[in-house]
Amino acid sequence: MHDLIIVGGGPAGLAAGIYAVRFGLNTLILERSEISGQIALADVVENYPGFPAISGLELMEKYKSHAKEAGVETKITEVISVRSEGEQKNRLYGQRRP
Repeated sequence: MHDLIIVGGGPAGLAAGIYAVRFGLNTLILERSEISGQIALADVVENYPGFPAISGLELMEKYKSHAKEAGVETKITEVISVRSEGEQKNRLYGQRRP
């Protein structure tokens, strides 16, 4: 059982996963294809913090490496639907708030 499941393994999903693991949540990221997001298609990403210029693919490799080292679990699968369980979702979040 996971505390948090993130749908989408692009930059935002991986960043959210890294922060969630740091916060103590057992986190899973679901992505329908290779973890990368649209940024991986960019030849050059300029002025990204920490990198004056880097390829999108190289940047996403760094994201993936960071997430893996942080303990984020990822799974390649297609999400067909999402069901809210209401109070359970709120209760889990409420228990973990600082």
